[in-house]
Amino acid sequence: MGAVTPIRFLTGLVFLALLGGCAERSTEEGAAPGTGAAPAVVAATTAAEAEVSAKGQTVVVAGVVDGDTIELRSGRRVRLVQIDAPEGDQGECYADEATDALRAILPKGTSVRLEADPRLDQLDGYGRLLRYVVKGEQNVNLLLVRRGAATVWFYHGDRGAYATALLRGAQRARAAGRGLWGACPGTPFDPLHAASTGTAEAPPPSTPVTCAGAISWRDAASHVGEEATVQGPVVGTFFAAGSNGQPTFLNLGRDYPDPARVTVLIWGADRAKFPGPPEDLYAGRTICVTGTIETYQGVPEIEASSPGQIAIAG
Repeated sequence: MGAVTPIRFLTGLVFLALLGGCAERSTEEGAAPGTGAAPAVVAATTAAEAEVSAKGQTVVVAGVVDGDTIELRSGRRVRLVQIDAPEGDQGECYADEATDALRAILPKGTSVRLEADPRLDQLDGYGRLLRYVVKGEQNVNLLLVRRGAATVWFYHGDRGAYATALLRGAQRARAAGRGLWGACPGTPFDPLHAASTGTAEAPPPSTPVTCAGAISWRDAASHVGEEATVQGPVVGTFFAAGSNGQPTFLNLGRDYPDPARVTVLIWGADRAKFPGPPEDLYAGRTICVTGTIETYQGVPEIEASSPGQIAIAG
């Protein structure tokens, strides 16, 4: 090989310097930190993740935090998007009942699908995932609103894919006095703001007795063994479709597992006598139920074998 001339040697040094500078700039400005990936690769990965998230990611529920937030086995928290439930840490009316309602739908170990909405933010200010939670084919966000366990909240006015259905569900729940709408009178209906149900410490207004001779659900424990008509708000329902006898439970005054509640029991063999699923017919309504008051594990209970035993009072 011939000797390298000074000019060729200097030219090579300049070329290497320029090449090193380009490589350094590419690492600083174009690649994902710590990955060395090029911008096009990062963009493609992000788009792919967004597509998977939009179609739905199956996860397992580790627990319910409050009426609109769950925690996953991975440790991530999910805020159910486009809805809002009363806050327990602020002592709001119906906060405990809202949490119980979500816990009844999504007990620990439930597999659900998380559905992202490209029209909305993907994370909130606390780093929680903003998602629709789907159990089987059931949109839990929408179910909570329809039951009155939450209201609709279009944060910053943003309307997602289910905005119309959520709005209609909230309006119908309010008109029927279901859930928080019946338990917390005066709650404003404002889709652009968070739920404002007032404080739980405020004494609830007395419910007008519209059933002759009815006693309050609070007094049912004093009438065990008697035939009576008990009046109270249905704050929680549950259809145990997979259990022996397929019972339906309507909880008056307090929701399961509060021992101060009164339970109305409808066996599966009697469900066909009702004009619709009892857990939907009576959810959030104030009812008067007539029958013999018994106890089960210390909780007052009335068996209702026909719709004639139950009257809707409000």
